[in-house]
Amino acid sequence: MVGRKITQTFPDRKPLVGDTLMEVRGYSVRDPARAGKFVVEDVSFTLRAGEIVGLAGLRGAGNSELLWSLFGAWDYPPKGEIRIAGEPYSPTTVQSALAVGLALVTNDRKATGLVLSMDVTDNATLPSLSRMLTAGVFLTRRNQRKYAEPQLAELNTRARPSQVVATLSGGNQQRLVLAKWLLTEPRIFLMDEPTRGVDVVAKHEVYMLLSRLAQKGAGIILIMSELPELLAMCDRIFVMRQGRICARFSREQATPEAITAAAM
Repeated sequence: MVGRKITQTFPDRKPLVGDTLMEVRGYSVRDPARAGKFVVEDVSFTLRAGEIVGLAGLRGAGNSELLWSLFGAWDYPPKGEIRIAGEPYSPTTVQSALAVGLALVTNDRKATGLVLSMDVTDNATLPSLSRMLTAGVFLTRRNQRKYAEPQLAELNTRARPSQVVATLSGGNQQRLVLAKWLLTEPRIFLMDEPTRGVDVVAKHEVYMLLSRLAQKGAGIILIMSELPELLAMCDRIFVMRQGRICARFSREQATPEAITAAAM
């Protein structure tokens, strides 16, 4: 189907875990639909360099809301404490998240990940336009393409720079989402369903990318609804239920049965 043999679905990961990148303590996020209620409540965890931490849970458990809030994209200010590499961090805006090296891959590339009416180059460079300015003021198409095309090529994105994003396949749209955030040079990736709605080749490429990022020292928080993916890719897995972390598993402890039981 894919035109070549895929001999290994998931990479053989040998984690090289480093210092703590993110520390979250007593973190709560208000529920916009219910006064006085929280979609995330009293959550605490750490994320280390070179580590992939999975967030499991049923739909509505608070996983996605946690990532949106950490990225400064939630309408209400959170409660609690966050430190990035030991320094206090307040996720009040998306700009504040970008400034400390966070990136968010959302679970719906068409609704929240891309601007479908714009072309490939504009989408790829949107979060990092300030890096392409000449003399701090002027933005040229040439600079945008010079900046974006190597990253797009590295991810095997099959698209013309001027191609409208709505015309791309799902796999190429997802590669574009990933390229966009890689160009911001983040140190912490918040990834919500990065393999949703793509073919087996694109999935395999995402798995390999996650492994490479971790090997280079990035920290990754990962949501995947398919348990085999989560179990294969993560060093630790936290299970969320009703906005709280209700169970924590090491790679060795995590099983489909244990995670499902905790989630329910």
